[in-house]
Amino acid sequence: MRNINTLVLGILTVLITWFGNTVMELKDSVKDLSSEIKVLQTKNDNLKEKNDDLKYKVEQWEKKLEDIRETAKRNRLQ
Repeated sequence: MRNINTLVLGILTVLITWFGNTVMELKDSVKDLSSEIKVLQTKNDNLKEKNDDLKYKVEQWEKKLEDIRETAKRNRLQ
């Protein structure tokens, strides 16, 4: 009976140790992923800002182009 209790205790100890190690590994993985997510969010925010800047520049160039076209039309008519 004593051998069985010792065996069960040993198995439980191994399982608890394995489970604890697995939990710690998962915890570390979650930390790493959280850090990576923050970096990606920052990059995404920066890209959105650059995209907005480029959209604004495109709008300004389109306005300039339209002004040039109108000027060219007026010059042809004169």
